[in-house]
Amino acid sequence: MSKETRRAILDLARSVEKNSPRVRKALSKGGKKPDPVLVFVAAQYFDCLNRLAKE
Repeated sequence: MSKETRRAILDLARSVEKNSPRVRKALSKGGKKPDPVLVFVAAQYFDCLNRLAKE
């Protein structure tokens, strides 16, 4: 595996770890327990989704 690929995977893992609690909190405001798969995917792209929402 190339260094670039490893770096990208580590960056993605850090993003998921950092953003999962934020996404879980936002999704649980509806009163239900959020789907773990949805939390994982939204956490991966949280920063991008936030930027798009602000535009």
